[in-house]
Amino acid sequence: MFGKPVIKMFGLNEIQDVSLPAMFAYDEYMFLTSLQMVGTSDNFGYFIFTTKSSYETSSSSYPEKGPLYQIDLNSLNFKLIDSNVYQSPYVDSRYYFFKSENGQKPRYFKAQDSALLINELDFLSGAVRTIAQSSGSPDIVNVSEFGDSFYLPRSDLYIRSDGTSKSFTNSQSDVRLIKSGEIIFIPSNCLGPCEIEVIEPLSGVVVEAYTLPWSTQAFSRLGTQLLPDGSLLWIGASKLSLITSPSTSNNFPELENDASPVFRLSVDGNYQLIGVRKLYDLEFSNQYPISRDGRFILLKSPSSSAYFIYDAYENKEVVSMPEYDNWIYDYGSTYFYPEGILIQFKASTSEKEYTQFFSLVHYDSSETFYWEDPDENILFYPDVFQDGSISCWIQNQDLNYDLVRFRPTTQNIIYLIENVFALE
Repeated sequence: MFGKPVIKMFGLNEIQDVSLPAMFAYDEYMFLTSLQMVGTSDNFGYFIFTTKSSYETSSSSYPEKGPLYQIDLNSLNFKLIDSNVYQSPYVDSRYYFFKSENGQKPRYFKAQDSALLINELDFLSGAVRTIAQSSGSPDIVNVSEFGDSFYLPRSDLYIRSDGTSKSFTNSQSDVRLIKSGEIIFIPSNCLGPCEIEVIEPLSGVVVEAYTLPWSTQAFSRLGTQLLPDGSLLWIGASKLSLITSPSTSNNFPELENDASPVFRLSVDGNYQLIGVRKLYDLEFSNQYPISRDGRFILLKSPSSSAYFIYDAYENKEVVSMPEYDNWIYDYGSTYFYPEGILIQFKASTSEKEYTQFFSLVHYDSSETFYWEDPDENILFYPDVFQDGSISCWIQNQDLNYDLVRFRPTTQNIIYLIENVFALE
């Protein structure tokens, strides 16, 4: 039987239980899966979660939705900021909640009757304003990295967060907005090679043009971007996910049916096949393995079994992790911190042996550390420190949990909190 969840606030001197309002239908499992802290200010914290009624009734073409709450960090009182806010516990949150460049005014989607609203929240005051209104699912809306510009296909409208807008209609091409904020024209139903034009949104002037040796039927909105050197990084769709296979497939015999190719396109018409996304190989966490600024991406080599972190700004491989023979890679996660990048792979054998492979790229020392956890004791990874150590939860012999500071180079452990009964 499902109960009403409780939030715990950790202070320097005490841990406080914070009772949630009874306004919405809670589902204990969905609450824990979908709960997200979306930001804080000096006095307030903000969180969203999926309601039981939302995920039971939503159409498959629409994501789940729920309330957006403010909690006063001093009085611990709650305030409902908005209802029917779109999010999904199973999809990268960056598709639905967009942090502004200064971090204080995120933008998000709201369902209101048959309308789709794009709202902005001020973290300092809790005030909400509507930037634009359209219809349909938020999944079809194109959004820039910081949510400061949008393209609404149902309205053929480009709009910025300051209200500046421009209409686009082009019967020969599909209009899209990419992560870095530019409008692109891509030929409708092109199976490759395809000419892609980058447009200055307000003037409509063509800034650059590129040739894509692949289909334009679909691409990843997270990661497809203009790069500092003027190249265009294009994260395409696999043959398996396209309605019609690209006419250029024979040019890339190394691409398997479930491999989504990642191309770097240059203005002189040339291209590089950088790597592939192989999300059917591994069940990654809900966060797509790309850093928030789009610079670092976990990819797989199209011609070998190695995974690597790609630096899109410098056009180079940062670190490589080969797949070891006889191991079946079951799960992978990539964590991007200010101090470095942590990669984790869980693997097993047909004889039911299990292990975890880790790699830590440490920025300050320019070093990479590898280690293995055959007992699978390391569970969660809250932080990476400047000295190259990490804080993580491990399971002890009593099957309880300890928060420790772990140094990969020496395997040294410093215990911070011991014998926690349960983790959620």
